[in-house]
Amino acid sequence: MFHIKNRMRLPFSTTPLSLVLILSPMLLCFLISFQLFFHKETLFYSSSQRQFRSDDGLYYYTPPHYNDSSLDVRNFVYTGVCNKVFKYKPNNRRDLWLTAVGFRDELYWQNIKKDTRLAFGLSQSSIPSADRVSLLLEGLQFDEFYSAAKQYGVRVEVVKFTKDGQDATRRFLAYLDFLKKNKGKYDRVLISDQRDVFIFADFFSTFSQDDLIFAAECEYGGVNCIRFDEINNFKAIEQAYGVDEANRFKNNRSILINVGTVFGGVDRVEKYLERMVSNIDEKEWGRWYYDQALHNHVFYTYYYNNKLENITVETCTQRFCFREKNTIVYNKVRKTLKTKNTGCSPVLRHKIAAKGFYIDADWYKGKLNIIK
Repeated sequence: MFHIKNRMRLPFSTTPLSLVLILSPMLLCFLISFQLFFHKETLFYSSSQRQFRSDDGLYYYTPPHYNDSSLDVRNFVYTGVCNKVFKYKPNNRRDLWLTAVGFRDELYWQNIKKDTRLAFGLSQSSIPSADRVSLLLEGLQFDEFYSAAKQYGVRVEVVKFTKDGQDATRRFLAYLDFLKKNKGKYDRVLISDQRDVFIFADFFSTFSQDDLIFAAECEYGGVNCIRFDEINNFKAIEQAYGVDEANRFKNNRSILINVGTVFGGVDRVEKYLERMVSNIDEKEWGRWYYDQALHNHVFYTYYYNNKLENITVETCTQRFCFREKNTIVYNKVRKTLKTKNTGCSPVLRHKIAAKGFYIDADWYKGKLNIIK
């Protein structure tokens, strides 16, 4: 028992107040010490953060919170069955979102500026703990681009290989070089177009480092897939590999695999990039859309029907969709997107054409030019 000797008697009216003033700091120190001893981690994470227990430890993450005049991902539907897509550990410092861009003229930057800012802003909300890197290819540089990247926590690295070749193709040399120089730093990687890949929620928690995932150009449920009877894709193969190869793709009803997004374990993605780079034809790589022909050549040569590779082809699901056109619903009041088939909100989308909301819809708003 704690005793106070020679205690001075204070007037009754002041005693409670004095005790409060004396004991409050002591009580506060005790509570802080108790918290530090038993719950060290809670001092470093806000109440909005959540935790995920993985085989290699406990991970903390912040739910996506992006909000602007058109979108509020805080209202997106990721609960109940819509949460099942998030099977793996959340984004962390060993994850990498790797993009690339080159500016040949100011008009191109002006055309992509709005979508670039949206893509960067969403990534800061959805995958904030991942390393987010944009490789700037040789060409023009714009302060606005650097400013947008800095604002949203995207690291810009200037790379110098060659000014030859179309930017969409020579970026693959930059991707491969970056991964080789940063060997051992990452487990999972998403390589994608910079300006038109929109990550609404934690994309990294939807795949593992054992995966290698390619993206088919389909609508939700794997319907209305783009094939090589579409004239632009037929011509891309024809110009790069000849008319016989183009006809083979068309007659086989091969589905177009989009070059803009590949994701999975870093070792598997690096191997894919090695195959891309080794198959580049420098006589062709200056032509626009050659990268798409090259990508499909690599996919159908090395991966298609190859059981040893154990890949996934994503058509159009909650996790990823190249273009969601007829099934995506936009709520203007709540500023949300969801797929009407499931009621779930998307995790990543390349292009969206919803009533009242478009992002990088391109020519998909119109009809396809199909070869008869």
